Amino acid sequence: MKKSYIGIAFGIILLIISIYFLFASFSSQILEINEIIIPDNSKLYTLYAKDHSIQLMNITGNKFDLSLSSPGGLQIPLTTHIKPIELSWIHLRDGISKLTIQNIDDSNLEVNAILTTSIDASTTYYYVILAVIGVIIIGFSIIKKEFRV
Repeated sequence: MKKSYIGIAFGIILLIISIYFLFASFSSQILEINEIIIPDNSKLYTLYAKDHSIQLMNITGNKFDLSLSSPGGLQIPLTTHIKPIELSWIHLRDGISKLTIQNIDDSNLEVNAILTTSIDASTTYYYVILAVIGVIIIGFSIIKKEFRV
């Protein structure tokens, strides 16, 4: 009897958590970045965003390398910059943007960004599967409780 209540509780908890994250995955999130990259270090930013998502980034430093690839949008091959730059791009279709910044100077590099991200569709399916598993656990626990001899 105790095991069936534990199964029901576990199934409900799993169902609540998966439904919460499922609804959260339908909306876009704003990610604010304020980072310092020390000399001779690099940083890779990878973000998934839906089409028409606006991305803004300001990089302040003396000398740095930068490369950017975005789905159906702005493409910047690896280039060296010697003054601060401000990037703004729009995702023309759903996908992943990859931005690599390497500080090649003796001073710190400051990165400020406002990025609009979303959760990948495959992750959304994962939450649906978790919700279904929660329902199955609840169902088996109730059946076990009802037909106990």
